[in-house]
Amino acid sequence: ELLDAATGFGGFDDSGVYTAGYTATPMAYALLLDRVGVVTVAADVARIPDLVASALEGLDAVAAKVGELVAGASSIDVVGRGVSLAAASEFALMIREGLRQPAAAFETFQYLHGPMEAVSDNAVVVLFGDERELTVPDPLLAAGVSVVLVTAATDVPSAGHPNLTSGPRAPGRSCCGRPIIETGFAQLVLAHGIEHKPFPMEQFVYDGVGRKND
Repeated sequence: ELLDAATGFGGFDDSGVYTAGYTATPMAYALLLDRVGVVTVAADVARIPDLVASALEGLDAVAAKVGELVAGASSIDVVGRGVSLAAASEFALMIREGLRQPAAAFETFQYLHGPMEAVSDNAVVVLFGDERELTVPDPLLAAGVSVVLVTAATDVPSAGHPNLTSGPRAPGRSCCGRPIIETGFAQLVLAHGIEHKPFPMEQFVYDGVGRKND
């Protein structure tokens, strides 16, 4: 009664933290925007399965390391800008929902002007980006904070620091491919993070309306 049209994703079963449905949603919006002439992304969308497969190939060890860091952290800040803010927001939500860890997402410049002050040496900061984000790790690393950087940049000032972990190479500025690949890496991190928890991923403490589950 409320909708003029609905787009189905194929009737697949999804996880409790809505992983496949989330990554399918930006693809659907991208194709819709392409069809109405706002952006031209159809070719990018067609390449996403191959891009995701390429990005995740060989990253299991990196994701396992980040998953362990996240699972043991007192808090996790996830920072990004532009289309990567979508991945940052989704990552923080999955950490809270799937791992029951305190996590929050911030836009890069917002993060630098206040929220960054609360970061301690037992926190983890995850950065998505290629510009101002590259200058953020140095002061955090000097303070003993573990930093994860997902970037398309080849020149990283803090490269080689023992507390800096590099994620998958982000695919440039693609408005739909980039946040999907970043989110795919985040999902892989979550799958490893739950290995360090005494509960299964989808055993939720609260139901969908805020009541505590029995």
